[in-house]
Amino acid sequence: MTIHGPDSLQARNVRLRVAHTITAMSRGAFLYLTHTKRGAQYMLSDGTRITSEIAELVIRDVRVHGVGDGLFQTTHQAWKYRDGPFS
Repeated sequence: MTIHGPDSLQARNVRLRVAHTITAMSRGAFLYLTHTKRGAQYMLSDGTRITSEIAELVIRDVRVHGVGDGLFQTTHQAWKYRDGPFS
């Protein structure tokens, strides 16, 4: 029997939350970045709040693409899931 320490449990929890977010996005949810008085806030289009740590890992996934809605062409405020080649 393996006994997991706090670090491995936290890493597993992060992986599960990233996977859950990507699954929601594969089912049609978008990831949005909004700016509030408290700072940057990530949220799925279904209203689920996402921590910055999880959002940054989700954005790095090759299946997640920015929709080009930022102030500059290289910045994004919304991301969507795309399975297959991106054109």
